[in-house]
Amino acid sequence: MFVKGKSGNAGGRPVMSEEEKKFLDAAAAKAMKTISSIAEKSKSDKVRLSAAIWLAERKYGKAVQPIANENENHPFIVKVI
Repeated sequence: MFVKGKSGNAGGRPVMSEEEKKFLDAAAAKAMKTISSIAEKSKSDKVRLSAAIWLAERKYGKAVQPIANENENHPFIVKVI
């Protein structure tokens, strides 16, 4: 339960050591190369497409998903509480 005026993460994200950052950078670079290779070389069209979409979404962001109003006679209302 959240308490008004009190942070749920008062300490924030733990600080990573330089060694951890270097490790994660290298692992991420290797993962991107692996996924790129899959996108180019997989025998399966479905797998190649999935890898290509994954890469494109990380580079450009996911496509905007419009919200349709199925009943055109009534306004579409979003209430944020």
